[in-house]
Amino acid sequence: MMIFASSMLKRVTCGKRRTSPPGRGCRQTWAFAGAALAIVGGLTAAAQAAESDTSPGLRNLTSAPITQVYMSPAGQDTFGPDQIALVPGGEVGHDKILGLIGIAPGRYLLRVTDNTGRVCWVRNVTLEANQVVSLLDKDLTDCDP
Repeated sequence: MMIFASSMLKRVTCGKRRTSPPGRGCRQTWAFAGAALAIVGGLTAAAQAAESDTSPGLRNLTSAPITQVYMSPAGQDTFGPDQIALVPGGEVGHDKILGLIGIAPGRYLLRVTDNTGRVCWVRNVTLEANQVVSLLDKDLTDCDP
C-alpha cells in the first residue's frame, strides 16, 4: 500500500505534456490519491471490525463498575492479562460490554475486581464466539471485602 502511494506521489502528470514535481499543481491527481488511500483505509477498518465481531464479550450487570478481569481456562491455574487494562477510563460500568481480547471460546474461571477493591470469583463461565455473557451480582462468589 505504501509503495503504491509513494510511487503515485513522486511525480504526477498534469495535462498533456507538463509534469509537476510533488507539491505543485495537479489537484485532480492528488484528489485521486487521497480517495484511493481513504478507500483502502476504510476496507482495512471494516476487516478489523468484522474480526472483532467474532470475539466473546462480558456485560457488566453487577451493582458496581468492574476495574479488573483476569481469566483462566477451567481446570488451570494460569491467568491471562487484565482484560480491562486497555479500556479507556479503566473500568466497565453497569450495563456496558467488555470485548475480550485474545480469548478463545471455552469454559473459564474469572477473577473480578470492582471499583471498591472487592475481589470476587466467577466460576464456570462458558464463552462462545459472537456471544456476550452477562455478569450478575449472584454470579460473584467467594468475595474478599
